[in-house]
Amino acid sequence: MLKKSNIFALLIIIIPLLLIGASNYFFAASSYRFIIDPITEEKAGRYWSGDIDGVIMALTMCLFVTAAWIPAAKFGWIDKLCEHITNRFKYYKIYVRENRRKLLIHIGILILILVAAFAVDFIYSFFSPRGLGNAVRRTAFFMTIGLSGYFMYIFRGKPEKLFFSISTAIGLLYVITHPMLFFGLDNEMHWAWAVEESYILNVSVVQSDLTLARTFQTGYFGWLPSGEDNAVVYSFPKGADTLTWVGNTSLRSLYYRISHIPMGLVIYFGRSLVLSPNIILWMVMFGSHLLYTTVVYFAIKRLNSGKYLMAAIALAPLTFLVSTTVGYDHWLKAFLLLGFAYYFHEIQTPDEKIKLKNIVIMIGAFVIGLSPKAIYFPVMLVLYFIRKSKFNSSKEYKIYLAAVTGLVLFVVASFMIPYFTTGGTGYEDIRAGENISASGQVRFILQNPLTYAGILLNFLKDYLNMFSNERFITWYISYGHSSFPNFTMFFIMFIALTDRSEKDRFSSTISNKIKMIIILFATVALYTTSMYIAFSEVGASVINGIQKRYLIPLLFPFFYAVLSFNIENKINKTAYSSCVFGFMAFILLYGAWNTFLP
Repeated sequence: MLKKSNIFALLIIIIPLLLIGASNYFFAASSYRFIIDPITEEKAGRYWSGDIDGVIMALTMCLFVTAAWIPAAKFGWIDKLCEHITNRFKYYKIYVRENRRKLLIHIGILILILVAAFAVDFIYSFFSPRGLGNAVRRTAFFMTIGLSGYFMYIFRGKPEKLFFSISTAIGLLYVITHPMLFFGLDNEMHWAWAVEESYILNVSVVQSDLTLARTFQTGYFGWLPSGEDNAVVYSFPKGADTLTWVGNTSLRSLYYRISHIPMGLVIYFGRSLVLSPNIILWMVMFGSHLLYTTVVYFAIKRLNSGKYLMAAIALAPLTFLVSTTVGYDHWLKAFLLLGFAYYFHEIQTPDEKIKLKNIVIMIGAFVIGLSPKAIYFPVMLVLYFIRKSKFNSSKEYKIYLAAVTGLVLFVVASFMIPYFTTGGTGYEDIRAGENISASGQVRFILQNPLTYAGILLNFLKDYLNMFSNERFITWYISYGHSSFPNFTMFFIMFIALTDRSEKDRFSSTISNKIKMIIILFATVALYTTSMYIAFSEVGASVINGIQKRYLIPLLFPFFYAVLSFNIENKINKTAYSSCVFGFMAFILLYGAWNTFLP
């Protein structure tokens, strides 16, 4: 039997979900007008079914929460969580009582930062060609500068907390300052898929959804329609149609859709609360960034060394900008960082037995992270390098290997099965134009392996040069510029060489370096080949469709495992922390000023 306290805690979560479902049924539906046929003056054939579907969504979430809650309560995890929350409240209560003067000082500093931001913007307006125009965004910018400095002072020497605070503050700045549309990568496609995930059975497309799914690429910078003018364009059973402007229109697999489900839930909650489409879009953007920041925070926290290296890579402008838009690149990078953090922790603690919780998080992070781009599956091979001595028995080790093997095969099957079921056409990207044949390209590779090997190696020779292309870690996508790309890369490499501890001797052996190089090279070769199949004409001597940003998810394991030479870091920790986060914050703020605040 469940404890009354566990049931009460469950109801605290379920009751709001049920109220959201009721709101979707009674209020959200009334804020949209059905399309009326101008001739018959009747509702058009397709109409909004979101009210009923919204109730089903709420009930489904209640079912999932309950299904997860029962075993968690049985194992005592809920009690531990409640105890932890209670202890934190007690701690903060005591802290506030004993540090009132200190807290008043911090509150005063925050107020001073706000006042200074308004003052600096007012003075700047006299020199700006726009005067007081754009004042709110500029004030937010100046305030973020002050907050970044404040966080670097109070969280000095605590890289995970410093990362979380700076990433959240600057991420919010990016969300509220850059234009609503046309700033990311394939936004229209990702928004369409997120909208589809905001429904369970029937998808209803309203005017703002259609605008976002069709006009990202045309540079539409206007405001979206308001809720009361947001008529339904059409509805369709989920999986029978799609809003996407590119790619295969068949029902995407559940595994591939995982990265869009959180965005879909945010859209659902916003729709249920009858919020403006603009606010819903802001919520999705900031929600995506907050998820990215939180996952990376726990990854940094897990590491024994390399915390500053991971933070610097996670704060690189291209990765950071994508996390504040609509997409899935940040999903892949964040969860791979989490998986590698747990993997390296286990490698660096050979005398500690691995815990079941750590196994689940480590493997789960790789599986969840690879859902949008399973072609990166070779990175999961590092899971085979966990030593047998880390387990309590030979049986546990064999179960672990079986689980890893099964999940690797599952990830591989997720992108191989569609190829065979569609005869290769599912891999042909319509953006590449005509004369693309996936099956024909595969035959060419199999019949001419040496020729293709030459094409691949010739391409990788330039592609793997991290200093040969400005459209890399500091690229601002559609804005067409980068902020100090080569210097930033040198700076990250400097961190890779200096952010070390004595535990690195376990993870940076010659053997581990060779294994990591082979796995990462195989990953690059594999996704390069996949783009050759999907994006290049049969037998072409060049490989099209490859971007340098595809390397970013592999930067941390490469720098962490390969660029480790037992260099002793004698730099003062406070100075080192300020240097790392100060430079990365400067790069992000400099990019925001040049890009979003003319």
